[in-house]
Amino acid sequence: MNNRIGEHELLVLLTGLFISQLLIPGSLAPVDYAANAAWVSVLLSMVLGLGFALISAWLLRGGDYFSACDLLGRASGLFSGLLGLLFLVLTAVCFRGLLDTLEAYILSLTPRALLAGLLLLCLLPGCFFGSAPISRMLSFYAPFASLLFLAVLLLALPHNAKLTNLFPLFGDGARRLAIDGSIGAVSYLWLFVLLIERRRCKRPLRTGLLSVALSALFLFVGYLSYSLLNAPGSPSETSAPLQQITTFSGYWRFFQRTQSVFVFAWAPLLLCASAAGLCYCGRCLGHAFGMEDPRPLFLPLGVVLLCLAAPSTERAPVWLRFVIEQKAWRALSLPPLLLPLIAWSLRQRKARRQTHA
Repeated sequence: MNNRIGEHELLVLLTGLFISQLLIPGSLAPVDYAANAAWVSVLLSMVLGLGFALISAWLLRGGDYFSACDLLGRASGLFSGLLGLLFLVLTAVCFRGLLDTLEAYILSLTPRALLAGLLLLCLLPGCFFGSAPISRMLSFYAPFASLLFLAVLLLALPHNAKLTNLFPLFGDGARRLAIDGSIGAVSYLWLFVLLIERRRCKRPLRTGLLSVALSALFLFVGYLSYSLLNAPGSPSETSAPLQQITTFSGYWRFFQRTQSVFVFAWAPLLLCASAAGLCYCGRCLGHAFGMEDPRPLFLPLGVVLLCLAAPSTERAPVWLRFVIEQKAWRALSLPPLLLPLIAWSLRQRKARRQTHA
């Protein structure tokens, strides 16, 4: 299992993870909450993400997340285990978004459970190989996805964009927009990946800030383009706004189904993000259970992921909706968020004792 990830590969992986949570249908898509003001919501999410990157990098300087867990003694497994469960929920959201996209636009007649099983067989080998091969695959694919995204914008915006569609700038009000920004900031919980890989990264603070800025720039341009092309209150498929942009680009003259362009661009990104999320989930749970090699955990974790992703939103039981929506994340994210502060206070107390001794 190869987890020796380089700084450039880590930058690409983090950027892909941030983007994957916000461009897909699901509980984090800002356009579902903020409509045409989603581009402002993305900027607010970026500010919160930058703040988290700065504070966590300062509190954990000289160590990583697992070393901070080890400072807690017997409670170390609890914090790493909760982070693993948080990664599992984030991965389930991403994987469900991929399934929703394929089911809605390409493979509408394919049984969802069968589609989920086939995709799971595609991402499990990446987990067994480790995070480094996943990040290298994403680094190889990123330029092609970026060029295709740029081509879609250049074909869609010049003849269809209207500046008046941006107004009112703050949608339903600044207060509502601030709430939407905090919801979107949940995607930056993937910065815990940087905290895990901190010792392998020479400049962790630079990598974290740059990945947040790059993802925010990409999403800002995407959602701003969506707002320029769609009038406020107009009926549209808000669950996949970047797919909506392709319908303005004139692709219908060359392709029978414009949705294939959208899926071709983003399906590999979502698949790599799901594989990376499951890989880091296994590593966190492996640390919690004291396992040097977490690979035996990937198969049962894949089964759990399948159970979380296979049911559609309409047929999902109440407990699954509770897990996938924001409610479960608040409880899971609080202990990992507090760990850097706890570790810093423990180090400060130890330093005072050594000084007095």
